[in-house]
Amino acid sequence: MDSFFVNEDFEEDINDSYIRFNYRVTFEEARQEVVETDIKVRAKFPKISKKANLILEKINEDEDSNSFLTNDDQTLVKNELGDGLKNSRYAAALRYFLLEKKRWNISADAGMRVDVPLDPFVKFRLKRSFFYKKNEFSLIQKINYYRIDELSETSEFIWTRDMGDENKLKFEVSLGWEEKSPKFTGNHTLSFLHKLSTRRAISYSIGTSYIIKEAAYYNRYQIATNYRQLIFKDWIFVQGAIGTIFRKEEDFRSSEYISMAIDMVF
Repeated sequence: MDSFFVNEDFEEDINDSYIRFNYRVTFEEARQEVVETDIKVRAKFPKISKKANLILEKINEDEDSNSFLTNDDQTLVKNELGDGLKNSRYAAALRYFLLEKKRWNISADAGMRVDVPLDPFVKFRLKRSFFYKKNEFSLIQKINYYRIDELSETSEFIWTRDMGDENKLKFEVSLGWEEKSPKFTGNHTLSFLHKLSTRRAISYSIGTSYIIKEAAYYNRYQIATNYRQLIFKDWIFVQGAIGTIFRKEEDFRSSEYISMAIDMVF
């Protein structure tokens, strides 16, 4: 199910070549239409090293420094609509997998974000998984350092429970910190993923985000439903999402949205 929705953790765990292109349009009540494009390219060079990948991807400053933010159905729960358009950049990096086991996944990146001036960076990611019956518990630690943005750190906990062959329950908690900002930012997300057929799946998510700065407070609540269908061979997907956002700056009044996307993974 995670591979079908191509979520961020699944992408970071795999050591293989692929190209992914995503085009998304989002309409929200009383707000401007948002159009987003995203591309990721990963190339594996087995003759040089079976553990190294060359990565080219589009990132944004806010998302990368708060690396707990994910994509697909989770984007609309964890991330503010349109935030990713403010500081979009491309980055190229070499990723080396230090350890690849069922219970361990450790990788390190070294690369450059295309900016003015150029922004070199290094990243480290450690994932430790525990299994008990139909449950998987994962602890993820990420440490990033950019020359411009300096140090940032994210801690995540993910609990996943298989509920038969067609259903999965997932609970995620994350907390991030940045050297350039004197606050912690985090979220909680609960998702139910249901496989409708070999080509169709749907997810239901509820989530909150919070800020810890002198005092802790929630700044957004959100619910979302995301439908995804494979329409051509095994690499072209269409996706639609509807949901409601409750923002603190708007006195938690409801704001409905609809999002449509095409996703190509090959």
